Amino acid sequence: MKDAERESLEMITKKELLELQNEFLINKKDQIISDRKKLINQNDELNHEIEAKTQLNEIRIQKKMKDNHSEDSANLEKHLKFVNDSIIDLESKVHKEIEKSKMLNIEIMKTNIELRHRQEKMKNLEISTEEKKGNIEVLKSKFEDCKNEHNNLKDKVIIYFIFFI
Repeated sequence: MKDAERESLEMITKKELLELQNEFLINKKDQIISDRKKLINQNDELNHEIEAKTQLNEIRIQKKMKDNHSEDSANLEKHLKFVNDSIIDLESKVHKEIEKSKMLNIEIMKTNIELRHRQEKMKNLEISTEEKKGNIEVLKSKFEDCKNEHNNLKDKVIIYFIFFI
């Protein structure tokens, strides 16, 4: 009976541990989702920045070509090369952010799978704990029945003993 109670306490402790781990995983999942949203926003900002810089540079080039077609052509070509290099660099950054986003998606999927497994374990522990509680109640009832039967037999023995004396 004590073993059953101890086992029930161990099951409850395991259940509480799984609940804490489950809560940690949920928080981790939420943090990963938040990080992913931040990366997506940064990606959008970088795309807008690339587009704005490209348009601005095109306008600058057109303006300068109108002002000084011959002298500034070389400078504009250098500037255009610099702008193109900047665009390539920004596109590289965007690609890296996309890769980070993909990795975060994979991490979210793994976390969701682990969360489902832990929830399943928790359900199984709850079922097992309920079964153990039921077994303890049955054992308590049987113990009380045996105790009552023992007391009745003891009383009968005393009565028979008194009659024979």
